[in-house]
Amino acid sequence: MKNRKKHYYLPRIGQRLIKTATAVFVCLIIYVLRGYQGMVIQSAIAAIICMQPYAEDSKRVAVNRIISTVMGGICGLLFLLLMEELPMISSRMVIVYFLMSLGVLLVLYLCVVLKVSASAALAAIVYLCIIITYPDVEAPLLQTFDRILDTIIGVCVAVLVNVIHLPVKKHPEKLFFLHLKDIAADRYQILPSRILIELNRLYDAGARICLETRWAPAFMISQMSAVRVNMPMIVMDGAALYDMRENLYHELMRIPEEDADLLRNALKEKGIGACIFAVRSNSMLIFHDGLLSEAEQWDYDVMHRSPYRNYMDGMYETEDQIIAIRFLVKTSDADEAWRLAQSLPEIRDRFTVRRYVMARSGEYTGIYFYRHDTSIENMEQKLLEHVNAEDSSQKAFPVHIQPPAGRFDPEHDAPVLLGRISSEYMETKLLP
Repeated sequence: MKNRKKHYYLPRIGQRLIKTATAVFVCLIIYVLRGYQGMVIQSAIAAIICMQPYAEDSKRVAVNRIISTVMGGICGLLFLLLMEELPMISSRMVIVYFLMSLGVLLVLYLCVVLKVSASAALAAIVYLCIIITYPDVEAPLLQTFDRILDTIIGVCVAVLVNVIHLPVKKHPEKLFFLHLKDIAADRYQILPSRILIELNRLYDAGARICLETRWAPAFMISQMSAVRVNMPMIVMDGAALYDMRENLYHELMRIPEEDADLLRNALKEKGIGACIFAVRSNSMLIFHDGLLSEAEQWDYDVMHRSPYRNYMDGMYETEDQIIAIRFLVKTSDADEAWRLAQSLPEIRDRFTVRRYVMARSGEYTGIYFYRHDTSIENMEQKLLEHVNAEDSSQKAFPVHIQPPAGRFDPEHDAPVLLGRISSEYMETKLLP
């Protein structure tokens, strides 16, 4: 069997990169208009540091940056004035450099004290830019003013560039479906911050994106709490429609209790213990039925520490809504377990059965049982009905965002897929 050649795909150039380069260009133009006065590198550095993913963040950061700039400038001026008063020390450059370094420590410490630690780096940069050319400083006060002015120019340019948006035509009628397996390899992976930032940007722009996953809501809550979602999510292979904003299950593909009991008994006859997932008062509960196998014990040891997973003693009650039953086996025995699950008549006609190799430990495979009509496609239809019922004036239609066939690499695919959503939802109009 030939080894498939691994392809690498360059991520798209995002708006933040374009805006940062634009801000630097504007700083350079201002430098020209000022008659090449000042230190343009100071403005450019400030613009780069101050550019934030969100415009509202840039405004907040700008205030802190200006405070830290003034602080670094004042500390630099005090250093130069001190050197003028201590000519014997100022002639010994080793001592001067030692004092410069102590000054950096003082500037950083003051930023912490004044609770602008996020801007400490810029304050130290301003301080060093003022003093680093010592003793070739002829007018300390003027040089300090120029450095502070240069930095404030860069900060202001970054804020202005960040709040300016090209006119776009949005398509709110589109409802995007994006499977989490295309942006996260498994439920243990921490989603990169740039993915969360891009999702937030799309949600803030009004894009309706429904995330789909075969995992339980616990993954969504733990990984996506910083994302400002505006749509319910399809979880557990379509067994539930979960709204993270309200901690509410809009739809559940409930397994009838008699069917669940029938499956439990069939598994017990084979000596198989199982995990039962049920919803009570909009909380996901996990029950263990029978003895824990080696595989189930492994999963419990890994997962029970999570504050988002509720492992229960005892068994489910009548009001609990069962949506999934799962047992784990060694992957080497998965084929036999799969054939068994498909062969039992009490299972075949009542359940949809799926199998997945467990992430992080390929040694185990999970066999999942859902209600017979459970699927992501069916839950998508329920979500469309839910959305159209809320807003009948503009009917939503689905758009499925999928990676190219034959490859899977979330690190490269995720930015590409989110870029496709952005381009389909927001059409930039350069002319009115």
